This record gives sequence, C-alpha cells and structure tokens, in this order.
Amino acid sequence: MPRGVRRVWCGLAILMMACREAPPPREPEAPAQGLAASTAETVPACCASPEEIDRLAGTSVRLVGVYQAMVIAQRSDAKPDLSQAGAAGILSESGQRVILGVYHGADGVRSIEERQQYDGKRVEVVGILEKRTPVSIGPDGQAEATMINPYVRSIASIRVIE
Repeated sequence: MPRGVRRVWCGLAILMMACREAPPPREPEAPAQGLAASTAETVPACCASPEEIDRLAGTSVRLVGVYQAMVIAQRSDAKPDLSQAGAAGILSESGQRVILGVYHGADGVRSIEERQQYDGKRVEVVGILEKRTPVSIGPDGQAEATMINPYVRSIASIRVIE
C-alpha cells in the first residue's frame, strides 16, 4: 500500500477513535501497595455494564472475572506465550473485558510469574478503573492506533477466588 494511502487510513482510524472522550495523559505512578482483604471488600464491585464503567471511572474498584493473558496486535484467539511477560485482562462475569494497566506502557506488561499464576483462573483485582486506554504516541510523535478498552491502573491486589 502506498505510504500516503496508509497515512490516510491511519488518520481515519485515529479520527474514529477520537470520537470517544479520552482521559487526560497521566504521569506514571509508583506501584500501589497491596490492600488488606477487609479494605478490598469495601471497594465497590465493578464492570457489569458500560454504564457502570462510565460511572465508576477514576475510582477504586473491585473487579471479579477470569484472568486472561493476552497477545496484542494478533487475532483474539491467538494463544499467549506464558513464558514471556506481556499484556493481560480480566473478562468480567458480564462479558466486559478490562485490561490490566496501560497495555502499551510499562504497567501493562504483566510479569511471567503473574501470567502463569493467574491465567484462566477466576480472580479479584482491586485498582483504579479508567474508561479508555490512553492513545499511544509513536517514535515519530504521531498517535498510533490504540485499543480503547477500559483498564485498571494502580493495581493494589490480584487474588484467586473460588
């Protein structure tokens, strides 16, 4: 595909994504410390619907669902390599997918140990919910196509639940 046509397509993709309100860019945060179980229980449960995500965005939430190691930029049925660090998300019981951290940033790279320990298991995650992943800026300073899933930042705890 000629370079000019590719730029037009990329520009259209970015324009379409811009129709949704993006959160302001955030400074990287220090990793959150774990919460006591009693503290996690006082945090509201989240993510049964897009409306609930909108309402709780920017607040601490408790998300319950199946931990899924993910392969970004490949088919959704691509099998992740659990011997490598990478992205992960939670598929909530209502079918909402929430990414752990900003998948294209340092906090979105989940450790090998975490992915191996939790992949496919029902977990509870406590962290701050955001409506939409921030746009990734490429090395040329231009916005890149970015998934627009909600995500949880400042993750305080992840634990397996029965």
